[in-house]
Amino acid sequence: MLTPQEVVARARSAIGLHISYKIGTGGMNPAYLSPASKEHSCDCSGFYAWAHKVSRKIEHPRYTPYFGEWLYTDAIYRDAKDPHFGFFIEIPKPALGCAIVFPKREGMKYGHVGIVSQLNPLLVIHCSHGNWADGDAILETGPDVFRRFSAIFAWCEVVKKAV
Repeated sequence: MLTPQEVVARARSAIGLHISYKIGTGGMNPAYLSPASKEHSCDCSGFYAWAHKVSRKIEHPRYTPYFGEWLYTDAIYRDAKDPHFGFFIEIPKPALGCAIVFPKREGMKYGHVGIVSQLNPLLVIHCSHGNWADGDAILETGPDVFRRFSAIFAWCEVVKKAV
């Protein structure tokens, strides 16, 4: 079980690796030193899983009956909204190392998830196609992309709760 500080440190270690964004890639092997796939790409869910030292492929009886075998944004959001299903619990305000997530909305193909890396001002580490303009899909940014879509904050049970 990681501490919130360890999750943030691991997430930051992927910044500057020039990983490209590709949906459905990355985060398969938590032992790797990078969240990237063999093609050196990753998506937000793969990055999120890797930063928590878990595989994005989930084989757990509490999770798979409701969300399938993959950790992805819509599953994280639904799980947090109804926490008896799996691993996430919605929290009322941001906490270091927590998830910030919005689900797929009408007209969108996918939602988005990131990791709260700083509280004041609020910063988020996330893997996004939109970040690629800077030559790296994984960046630490403000939360603006999440605010546009009424994101929630969620605690992942594989992280030690902050005291």
